[in-house]
Amino acid sequence: DAGAALTTVAMVYLLLNNQLEFWHIYTLTAISAVFRAFQFPAYAAATTQLVPSERLGQANGLVQLAQGVGQLVAPVLAGFLVGFIGVGGVISIDLITFVFAVLTLLSVRIPRPQQSAEGALARGTLWQETMFGFRYIRQRPGLVGLMLFFAASNFLMGTVVSLSTPLVLGFTTPAALGTILSVAGLGILGGSVLLAIWGGPERKVYGVLGGMLLSSLSMILIGLLPSPWLVGVAAFLFTFGIPIIGASSQVIWQRKVPADIQGRVFGIRAAVATAAMPLAFGTTGFLADYVFQPLISGPLASTLGLVIGTGPGRGIGLMFIVLGLLGIVSFVVGYRYDRLRLVEDELPDAIVPPLPVTPKPAKESTAGQSESAALPV
Repeated sequence: DAGAALTTVAMVYLLLNNQLEFWHIYTLTAISAVFRAFQFPAYAAATTQLVPSERLGQANGLVQLAQGVGQLVAPVLAGFLVGFIGVGGVISIDLITFVFAVLTLLSVRIPRPQQSAEGALARGTLWQETMFGFRYIRQRPGLVGLMLFFAASNFLMGTVVSLSTPLVLGFTTPAALGTILSVAGLGILGGSVLLAIWGGPERKVYGVLGGMLLSSLSMILIGLLPSPWLVGVAAFLFTFGIPIIGASSQVIWQRKVPADIQGRVFGIRAAVATAAMPLAFGTTGFLADYVFQPLISGPLASTLGLVIGTGPGRGIGLMFIVLGLLGIVSFVVGYRYDRLRLVEDELPDAIVPPLPVTPKPAKESTAGQSESAALPV
């Protein structure tokens, strides 16, 4: 938070001195993203130390809820405030939120994790500790499967994020697009609130698999027909499943990885899983324009085109259907892969229960009672 706040300070300084240019924004945003990359492993590991194992589902649901509210409210609020206080005022508010976050964190005491046998082996140089996280995951096929499954989910989400706007604008108005995006935001909030109250299924891997199935079916519906109503409902269902996948996966990692090495392991896991998002951003647009749109306008126009249409954006619709079907295949493969389906059974819980509190011996009374007699039974 402090590092990201420094980039905001630099942006405010450049803006006030009329020196802010686009390349400054790109550079400072990239630097801020580097600082934020350290946040996920840190707060995920800290959550394990602060929250009992049986409450991790609700805790991660609250995390998803906070992120969903921020993603939904921040753009609207920023656009509203720019007209009143300008860009400089909005950036200043951003800086204040950083300060508030740092002060809040300083008021929380995060206990030091007990050293595990794996943690003793992980000591070394930065490179050695980084490679330890990679080896730890590689030696546990269930965690490898979980990581790759989550990466596949991120690829689907990246595709929806990058191409939903041109898909919808191909058959309806910008006003309808705004409504659909708002409904999608409500889906994130709904899934997060459900998790915060419920905590997810007892077997968290079913939350991961089930959320993937829901998202995949929703992608098929999004691409199936050029109907604002159908796309709106499907968008709600798609985003509703995203927090369930994320929180359920997070609980498994927090329970199965020793607390003192979670930062190393979670860093590798995040790097692999989140790499799917920019991969989707960089490839799906090209595929939609140069592969799927020519297909639906040409060879498939007289067959599948009669169902989903052949106009603008229907190549994206076809790609959504194909990716949704591939997501269903991923669900089937994941369910039939025993190492993933049974990961919660095959890997022991790594969370160390707190030590029992031993009552202090009572002082010997003047009547000559023994200390043991004064202790409660």
